Amino acid sequence: MAVVSLRPHTQRVVYPRALFARLGRGVALGPPGDRATQREVLRQAFDLLVGGTTPGEVRDYASATVLEGAPQGRPGGA
Repeated sequence: MAVVSLRPHTQRVVYPRALFARLGRGVALGPPGDRATQREVLRQAFDLLVGGTTPGEVRDYASATVLEGAPQGRPGGA
């Protein structure tokens, strides 16, 4: 299980399960001091760990919070 901020890297490494959090490099769990976001990222990661059924599954972190300058996935909107 991994919480990651770079989708292309995640697809190359092929973790058993991964949560793609578009919160910016170095802050995959959320900004320093933002306990609410950090808890929500961890909650979604644990939900994936317990409820994921597909090996290699990558889910997107579901939040309206995306930091300015954060990677937005692959070019072309993927």
